[in-house]
Amino acid sequence: MYTGHNLLIGLGGHLEQDISLPFKSRLELLNEELASIDPDAQIDFLDGVPATEADAVTAVDKGMPYLTFLDLFVIGGSDTWPDALTSMYNCMEKAKRFGSYIRLDMQINGDSNNPTIAQLVDFFRRSWDMADPLGVELCVETHIDRVSYDPRHLMRIHEALLDATKGARGLNISADFSHYVHQVGNTHGILWDDLQSGSLNLDPFDPDNYISKVIIPSGLIQMGHLRMATPNNLDRTQGSIQYPLVDPALDPTPTGYDGLWHYGAFDEARTEPWKAWYRELFRAVLMSDDPTPITFNTEFIRYDGDYAQEPYRNQYQNLAMVAWAQRTKREILAELNA
Repeated sequence: MYTGHNLLIGLGGHLEQDISLPFKSRLELLNEELASIDPDAQIDFLDGVPATEADAVTAVDKGMPYLTFLDLFVIGGSDTWPDALTSMYNCMEKAKRFGSYIRLDMQINGDSNNPTIAQLVDFFRRSWDMADPLGVELCVETHIDRVSYDPRHLMRIHEALLDATKGARGLNISADFSHYVHQVGNTHGILWDDLQSGSLNLDPFDPDNYISKVIIPSGLIQMGHLRMATPNNLDRTQGSIQYPLVDPALDPTPTGYDGLWHYGAFDEARTEPWKAWYRELFRAVLMSDDPTPITFNTEFIRYDGDYAQEPYRNQYQNLAMVAWAQRTKREILAELNA
């Protein structure tokens, strides 16, 4: 009997709420809006950093604790960002302060060449020393402009960590497949030549694609972001790595939305490549014998034009995604237990 206890669906991303309201009231309003979308869906946890310790306690009391959060790590630092170990120290101070975190989503700045594998191994070994005593798992997010943008490099990092620890420890992955789906057919991407030649296959509908053949079966995915993207040929200034899950025109709250600027009319068929990978991933998690819960949270956001550009509500998309993920989980469990 498959129970689904090892797959948790959380809420994250941007929420257009009145922050002058008490935090408890804001959580109640979120639950009410979710129920209007799907009365059978629930928010299992929250992603992000609460404003206060009291808010963290309130989240626990409401049955949706803060379990995951995110930060950027720049090995060696930069003019605008501290060294990665300083960022890690600050993250662990937050973990101590709020008490409920179990995972940290790590965006590691760089590419497949810089920082070097040796630098990454050293960073992880030092970071584990900080995170392990607090019970916080470190997970590398699949993300544009990061060391993880090429999934093959993720596996190279994993193998290097295994070698450095004599097989004791490798990589944990935070799966945000929007950053892979948007590369399909995209001539602006740095991996376009490999995709065009076939040396890297990221087509979710091809069973031989690298995600389905290597990343999902690896068992390394411990968390992930649920934000939609579609195959497209847009550049970074055109919102190439976010696409609404549901038509924003269906949102009962007026937003001034009048269509998608660079995609034309909303087309639900465009969402199927992204959904295909997550259905496959959810099924793999639900069939696993490992009872450790894997956490997936929503992440529709508005940031520097890379994500939402049009004035639709990210909160509506995030809650619709919670509903879609919970419904997909129920459907897979029903198939597995039939």
